[in-house]
Amino acid sequence: MRREELIDQRFDDYMKYLSELIEIRSVISDDGKPFGDGINKALDKILEISNRMGFSTYRDPQGYYGYAEIGEGDLFGVLCHVDVVDEGNLDDWNYPPFELTEDQGKLFGRGSIDDKGPTIAAMFALRLLLDEGFILNKRVRFIFGTDEESLWRCLDAYKAKEELPTMGFAPDADFPLVHVEKGMMQLIISGEGFGIEGGDSMNAVASHATIPMTDGVIGSLQAFDRRFDVIDERITVYGKSAHASTPEQGKNAIYFLAKAIEETQENTKIESFIVDLYENMPLNSFKDDESGALTFNVGKAYTEQEKSVITLDIRYPVTFKKTEVLDKIKEITNHYGLSVTEHSSLEGLYIPEDNHLVRSLMESYKEVSGDKFSKPLKIGGATYARSMPNIVAFGPLFPGKEMTAHQANEYIEIEDLKKAIEIYMNAYEKLC
Repeated sequence: MRREELIDQRFDDYMKYLSELIEIRSVISDDGKPFGDGINKALDKILEISNRMGFSTYRDPQGYYGYAEIGEGDLFGVLCHVDVVDEGNLDDWNYPPFELTEDQGKLFGRGSIDDKGPTIAAMFALRLLLDEGFILNKRVRFIFGTDEESLWRCLDAYKAKEELPTMGFAPDADFPLVHVEKGMMQLIISGEGFGIEGGDSMNAVASHATIPMTDGVIGSLQAFDRRFDVIDERITVYGKSAHASTPEQGKNAIYFLAKAIEETQENTKIESFIVDLYENMPLNSFKDDESGALTFNVGKAYTEQEKSVITLDIRYPVTFKKTEVLDKIKEITNHYGLSVTEHSSLEGLYIPEDNHLVRSLMESYKEVSGDKFSKPLKIGGATYARSMPNIVAFGPLFPGKEMTAHQANEYIEIEDLKKAIEIYMNAYEKLC
C-alpha cells in the first residue's frame, strides 16, 4: 500500500488523538503541578495516547516533563511540547479554541499547529512506519515539555536527570528545516509613563492596547489611521497579533498608542522609548550574514507599583553575544531614565548545512514534497531544537503557507499535515 493511502486509511485515528489533546486548555497557570492543572492534564493525556500507540512511557514525578519511547540503541530524540498560549480575545475566534474543528480542509484549534498537531503527527508517523514492518536501529524518544511557551523549566529539569539524544528534531517550526535560530532575550522595562495596558503575551505582537480617555490622543490616532474604540471612558487601539519571531507580520497596538501619547502628552518616557525603538531603529546595527538582522517586539504593557512596565522580546543574530545587545538596550533605557530586568534568555543555534542530520532530513523532505529548491532556514523563533546538541526544527509548516501559531483561529491544513506525516516516516527510515 502506498504511504499516502495508508495515512488516509488511518487518519481517523490521528484525528481522535488530536481532538482529545486539543480539548485540554493547557495554558500556564499558578495552581501548581508545577505549571497548572491544564498542562498537567495535557501531559497525562499525551502519555496515555503514547501508550495506546504502543510506546512505553515515563512521567516525571513532579510533572515537569514526560517521554514515550520505543526501540533499542542510540537515542534519537523528538522534542515536543503540550502547553499552548492562551486564546486571547474570544470575539476574534470563529471556532471554539479548545475544540478540534474541521472546516474547508483545515483543522482549527489552539495547538493545532503549535505544537499538539505536529506532536501527534510525529508519533503517528513512527507508529505507521513500524506497522509497515520497519525495524528500528535506534531508540526513538518523544520528549514532552510543559513550559515551552514560557521559560523552558521543563527541559532544564529533563536535562538535569535524563539521557540526552545523540541527534533528533523538533516538529515545531517550518519545512524544509531550520538550522539557524537567533539568540533570544526577554526583558522587563519599567519607569515613568502614561500607563498603557495591553498585549497578549510576551512573545506575541500586541493586538490591543488601552488607556483612560485622554485629550488629543483620539485626534492623533485618527491622523495615522489606526482602528480604535471608545468604551466606558477608555480608548482601545487595535493591531494585529503575530509571533514575536516574525513581528513584521503583525501590527503592534502598544506602539500605535505609545506614538499617539508621545505626540500629545508630557512626561511619557516609556512611550518615547517605544517610539524611539520603532522609528529611529537604534538596534539596526546588529546583523550578520549567518542569521540576518535583529528583530524586537513590545509584547505586553501594564502598571505595577505605580510604574509603567513593558516587556521587550529581542531576537539577535548568532554571531553577537547577548551582553552586546543588552549593553545597547541599557544605553537607550538610561537615556529615558528606565530600568531593565532580564526575564529570560536563550543562546542561538547554528548547525552547518553539510551536517549528516541536516542532509538526511533535507533529503526526507525533498523526496516527499517534490520541492527541490528550498534551502535550510534561518529564523528568529526559539524552538526546542536549541536546547540540546545536534537537534534541528523540522516542520510542519510548508513554504509559502500562513503561520497561525499564537493567533486567533489557529489552524493546520489537512493535506499539509498528511504530507508532514509522510515526511516524518521517511526521516525515521533514514536516521533510525
